[in-house]
Amino acid sequence: MYAYDELRKIHLELTDKCNAACPQCSRSDFGGVVNPALPLVELSLADVRKILPEDLLRRIDHIVVCGNHGDAIMAQETLEIFRYLRQANDKTLLGLHTNGSARSAGWWADLGKVLGRGGYVRFGIDGLEDTNYLYRRRTSWSLIMRNARAFIEAGGRAEWAYLVFKHNEHQVAQAGRLAAEMGFYSFTPKKTGRFFDGNLRPITRSPVKDSKGEVEYHIESPLSSEWINEAWLEAESIDRKHGGMPNYLDMTEISCKAAAAGSIYVSAEGHVLPCCWLGSDLYREKFKQSRLGVLIGEAGGMDAINAKLHSIQEIVEGPLFQRRVPESWGKKSAAEGRIPTCARVCGKEFSQYEHQFGRQHSFGGGMRALKAMAGFCRRNRLLAETTINAVDRGVSRLLRVGAKYF
Repeated sequence: MYAYDELRKIHLELTDKCNAACPQCSRSDFGGVVNPALPLVELSLADVRKILPEDLLRRIDHIVVCGNHGDAIMAQETLEIFRYLRQANDKTLLGLHTNGSARSAGWWADLGKVLGRGGYVRFGIDGLEDTNYLYRRRTSWSLIMRNARAFIEAGGRAEWAYLVFKHNEHQVAQAGRLAAEMGFYSFTPKKTGRFFDGNLRPITRSPVKDSKGEVEYHIESPLSSEWINEAWLEAESIDRKHGGMPNYLDMTEISCKAAAAGSIYVSAEGHVLPCCWLGSDLYREKFKQSRLGVLIGEAGGMDAINAKLHSIQEIVEGPLFQRRVPESWGKKSAAEGRIPTCARVCGKEFSQYEHQFGRQHSFGGGMRALKAMAGFCRRNRLLAETTINAVDRGVSRLLRVGAKYF
């Protein structure tokens, strides 16, 4: 099922530290108290060199640095690690997913030069100055804008990913226009897949807590059907067809997306698992008693899947990847040994996450970006005068940056 020779993509989590407190992130209790099981560690450049040696990197197509629990801009050697990854293979697509609200403008300019057009940074910006902070709590709008501009002007390819909620759905078009004006390569509104309760029943609002665990306010799902995740409808269909989500998770056929993509996940501690979804289970309450925890124990324990101690080849060709996880998919129920996360994420009839991505608006660079921006504004019924003003500002910016964009 998992073949080391077919490995082409690596999801790398450099740290579980974060400057933000997003209420639907698994690192904390609704943005409040941080999960006490998190070790709050990071991978060093020396760690990454050991885990991902150059002979492996030479055949990897895509490395995405993205956090289950942290943001890589909080790790000390992120820039140096990207330099190493780029030097090892100048053809690998390198990506960073981030809130963008840390580091100096010079750091971001350096990252833009390291990644060039063969890499990207996906900024998670969920609104404008008056709304982004409601979800991306403890981030600074002015810092994000400064850093994005520095990255773009240094030649970096920036992507804007926008989670749509009730409080920001009225700003989608305006944010898309700003993205194009600033020189972002693309703008993608996302239909968040996190408005579900613990039993995967759709909900319409979610609490936001402070550091003492008190509810400060709620965030709500969008009102417009355009931004509702289609998994809501799938959940209703599953209820009718299977008599409830637990029954579906027990019987659905599992087809592993990570195996099909030739992908693995490496945690901030160096643990290697098939995917980030299983990685997110590592720090849940009573993990050792969970089905995945039991299977890891049977396969030699956490040290047996730690790439600081064993090569990725040894781990992928070891018992967890080759027997324990794949064999669990054939079990008749979670009670008999099926991993619930595998059924939830890779089951045949339900996917919170595949339905997240709405239409991507790609702007590219140079004059292509300006034409795309005008088209985006027309599609979203923005005034012609506004479009003209935005294009004028975009032309001025391009003239300042230089002819490399044309």
